[in-house]
Parts: sequence; C-alpha cells; structure tokens
Amino acid sequence: MTGPRIVTVDDVALDAASEQLASGGLIVMPTETVYGLAGSTRDSGALEKIYKLKGRPGNNPLIAHVLGADEARGLVHGWNDCCDQLAERFWPGPLTIILQRDESVPALASGGLETLAVRSPSHPVARALMTRFGHPISAPSANRSGDVSPTCAEHVLSDYLGVEEAGDLVVLDGGPCDVGIESTVLDLSGSDPHILRPGIVSAEDLAEVIGKVSSPMSMSQGNSPGTATSHYSPHTPMDLLDRTAIEQHLEAGDEQVAALLIGGTAPAGNVIILDPDPATCARKLYSALRELDATTSNRLLVELPPPGFQWDAIRDRLQRASTQVSMRRSAGGGSSGGSS
Repeated sequence: MTGPRIVTVDDVALDAASEQLASGGLIVMPTETVYGLAGSTRDSGALEKIYKLKGRPGNNPLIAHVLGADEARGLVHGWNDCCDQLAERFWPGPLTIILQRDESVPALASGGLETLAVRSPSHPVARALMTRFGHPISAPSANRSGDVSPTCAEHVLSDYLGVEEAGDLVVLDGGPCDVGIESTVLDLSGSDPHILRPGIVSAEDLAEVIGKVSSPMSMSQGNSPGTATSHYSPHTPMDLLDRTAIEQHLEAGDEQVAALLIGGTAPAGNVIILDPDPATCARKLYSALRELDATTSNRLLVELPPPGFQWDAIRDRLQRASTQVSMRRSAGGGSSGGSS
C-alpha cells in the first residue's frame, strides 16, 4: 500500500490519471465546488468502486461531469433549448441539471434511478483531465459518505489515511476550491423546474433564464445527491443555534464547546468567525467545520445563518449536518419561488 497520496498537477500526472480512469480505476480531482472521487460514468465496475470506497448508500445518485452541452446530450433524454440556455449562462460552473437517463448509461451512475444528474465543472484541472480522458466522469464528493466534504487535497488525505481500499488513491492537487459547497441541483425531468439542492446558483439566477423555479425543502434522499436527512456532518455532535445562545455558552467559559459564528466578534474561546458575505462564508465553511471537528471539544455550536435566499445553500448544509436545530428560527428562511 503506497497511498493515498497527493500529486502536483502536470502533464505527466494528468496522463497517468486519465490512464487510471481508462483502466476502471478511481482518482480524486478538484472541482470549483468540492474535491470529487472520480470514475468513468460508463464503467459499472468503476461506479461500484466509488460506492464501496465512500461507503455511499446505493440510492444516493452520482453526478456525471461533462465538458459541455454536446457531451451531456449523449447521456440524457430531453435536452432542449431551455437546457442550452442554462448551459450557456451557467456552464462551466456549479449548476447540475437532472434529466431522463439515456439507456446507454449504467443505472449505477444515478443510484438506480431513471434520471441522471449532469454538470460541467469549471476547475481547470478537472477540465484538463476530462479533455484527456475523453468521456464523462462521475465524481461525488471525495469524503467518506455523510462526512464533511473536502475542499482541499489535504482533507481527502486525512479522510482516507488507514483505509486499505484507498491504498493507491491519487489526489490531484488543485488548491482550495473556489466555491466551497456543492452545486445547485435543478430537476428538469418533470413538467416544472425545481431545485432539489440549493447552491451558489440561486432560483433568482435561474429565473432570469427560464422563468420561475420552485425550491421545496426536502429532507429525504431523492433524485439529487446530498439530500439525505443527515449529511455533511462533522464527527463531533453539532447544534445549530442562534447567536445569543452560543455567546452565553462562550461567556460561561464552557471549555467543552467550540463555536462557528458569522461576522462580528465573540467572547474568548475556541471560536472561528466566518465572513458575513454568503459567497465568502460558503468558501470557508467546510474547512472551518473540519478545523473545529479536530479539536478536543465534545460539542460544536454553529450560528444559524441570516434569513434570505443568499443563505439558502449554507442553511441547507448546516441543517443536514446538525444533530439539533434551534426552533427559534424557521427551518426555511429562504425564497421558495424564485433557490442547492
């Protein structure tokens, strides 16, 4: 067993990674959202390895990564002018589109569903690898299933150290992810477009292109990855509370807790304060959760995000990651008609 190991990205590394994919193996590639555990979308054996290595439930679908609309058309049915308009506006980038799966694509690529999620990542390393490989790549987040997603190569390394099946896993180091949370997932497989998982691309952004988009809150696994009730979770129990409650714990000198706050200042203690700008907060969110999770604290206290659709994606991730959500603020808080 020689790995997992992080490699610097150059032509040699990209060629080797492409050959690994072609032989049915897995690699870890960076995207602008999170690092992904990647295998060939059309290789059932590779897809099985992804599920096994992550410990991923078989009903949790994968996202097929493509270079653009032309490649997406070969994977799905129903690609139309609306899809072209979305791809022109948001691809490459953090928008995933769900359509009916083409029969040529293994059912494992979508967790056994008749639909398939596709997106075109913007990270230059991902695009260079896909160009060399020449085929779609399925790549869920490269963490163990249910854990906090990785946003740098070192996160992946720490997740798989000591995991025998990951002994030869290669991690292409593309630096910290620019977006930091998973893509928006837009379901176009039915009669009305709706968001299954909020992300940086909001319902308001989408409405500018295709009209009104709904975003019902779902807390059960469905057609989208990352929608299980418990997901993105640190190992330390985490409570999602209002700021006043967290500050009371810190002011009391509770050394057993660590806190994650949004903006402002805080009493002394094991505290990380994230930027109050939603995009900047999203970029640092998973790294901050992992940092606090690595402390000796036995409980993490995380501030409820402010209301507003700009915080929908962060609110979604934190609610799924928490063991307890304060009822002093509603579970939603975003715009339901028009937000991953």
